[in-house]
Amino acid sequence: MHAPILVIESLRHAGPTGATLFDGLDLTIARGEWVTLLGGVGAGKTTLLRLIAEQGWSKVSARLVAPPRPSLPWQGCAQRLAQPLRSGGLPRAEAEMRVRQALARVGLAEQADTLPSALSEGASARLALAAAMLSGAGLLLLDGLADAGLAAALLEWRRESGVAVLCAVRDAMPAAGLGDRVAVLAGGRIVQQGLAQALFDTPADARVARLMGPCTLLPGRLLDGEDEDGFATMVLDGGTRLLGRAPAVQVGERCLAYVRPGRVVVASGAAGDFGEGALPARVLERRALGDVVALRLALADGTDLLAHRPAGGAALPAPGAQAVVLLPPQDVVILPEAGLVGRAPRAT
Repeated sequence: MHAPILVIESLRHAGPTGATLFDGLDLTIARGEWVTLLGGVGAGKTTLLRLIAEQGWSKVSARLVAPPRPSLPWQGCAQRLAQPLRSGGLPRAEAEMRVRQALARVGLAEQADTLPSALSEGASARLALAAAMLSGAGLLLLDGLADAGLAAALLEWRRESGVAVLCAVRDAMPAAGLGDRVAVLAGGRIVQQGLAQALFDTPADARVARLMGPCTLLPGRLLDGEDEDGFATMVLDGGTRLLGRAPAVQVGERCLAYVRPGRVVVASGAAGDFGEGALPARVLERRALGDVVALRLALADGTDLLAHRPAGGAALPAPGAQAVVLLPPQDVVILPEAGLVGRAPRAT
């Protein structure tokens, strides 16, 4: 790991209304690292990016990726990008060459003479990235990714230039897979950070679980600690016992069984035929989504549960039919109940 270029320790900051927005936030970014800042609406992602850009906390120049400021109204994209380079003393020919290269990299070579005001939203985002590339900044601050093409261009340029990236997003997929590390912002702090797959497999709490993508959270209480196979036992509020991994829950505590839709097994029949841990359910929705079939099921206590099963696989019960849900212990993570926010899932 390279030396850090940004170190934020115990940041406290109040929003415009005076309410606490950040309460002890810690974040470190190394030279050349891409960190995906994941948070829900109102978590403070945009504010954090602006503070980093404005407060001079970074050891290298930090640039908030935004469209270049308006100048002369008749200037096209290339002229507008070249202006700060020329103002900095770069000869015209070299400035024009760098601008052409930057526009080509972000897919705007054919729009060099287009007025920035005439660009689409996606093209404006690409122009903003081209301007950031030309700025010489060592840390780019992105408030979202407009499209996959923009992400690909940035990834390639980042590998060549060694620039660091802090990219704020609301949706983990597919943005989380682009970077070196994901940092989840919730409740005024970074509540968990690490590789995207690690956060997907073992989130710290329900907030992280939901930000990492569709999932089901079933409430209950931890009954027994880990057995010789490494599985703990919880009892759901409906009375069914489940096995799963419980890295941060104590016996007797309220907890949540967390499972991703792709790990849920759905079958026809009666729960009694499948042994302990089988959950009776009724199919509410069934939709084909490419390679998978998405199902939304209602458990006996009314709790909704999502399942994704391979298309063309075993026959699945139709909407309105009774079904059995099986949650393999190795795919169940038992989380602390803190951070639970009620929300009914849909078959997506």
